[in-house]
Amino acid sequence: MVSGSPNRSNAVPLDGATVSGTVYVFTRQPENPTRVRFFGDTTDLSGSPWHSESIAPYDFAGGSVDSANGYPSWGFYGGGAHKISAVFDLPNGETRVATASFSVSG
Repeated sequence: MVSGSPNRSNAVPLDGATVSGTVYVFTRQPENPTRVRFFGDTTDLSGSPWHSESIAPYDFAGGSVDSANGYPSWGFYGGGAHKISAVFDLPNGETRVATASFSVSG
């Protein structure tokens, strides 16, 4: 999900979106994960994540319950096509992966 506001209001799916300016990227949690690891622009989901969160809500750039930290869209290595993957570590030891592909304008 992506929002133009730190309170995550009016969020839309990140997958297929075109973003610009400061964005607030977060994910909805399936099955109460113990941790969510975020990876940007990589297919190697075994290395060090860009960011990791263990307490909901799960924000790409961190934050608090009331406010997500913004991330400048140009931080995604400039304009063009990019992706973010969220790896959900579940209490039973399983993992789930959600990947969103999006574009950065400018």
